[in-house]
Amino acid sequence: LSVESGARQMLGGAGGRIVAYRHEVPVRVAGRLLPLKVCFSYEYTPSVSLLGRDNFFRNFLVTFDESGQKTILEWSDAS
Repeated sequence: LSVESGARQMLGGAGGRIVAYRHEVPVRVAGRLLPLKVCFSYEYTPSVSLLGRDNFFRNFLVTFDESGQKTILEWSDAS
């Protein structure tokens, strides 16, 4: 993947703004292939990666099990 060949955009948050490049990347989750929009940046090196509501979580019913320290994803019929 050539990062800079993606669509250039500015992402912002509490820490300021960074340049990122958006690509559509196929990701297999629970046996299904999802074409996800993913942004890559040389300016941000997180200790954890984030998935967004735009095109990932809308496919699932999400349960946060705090006591078991798990996030449970179930396919949503509405997606």
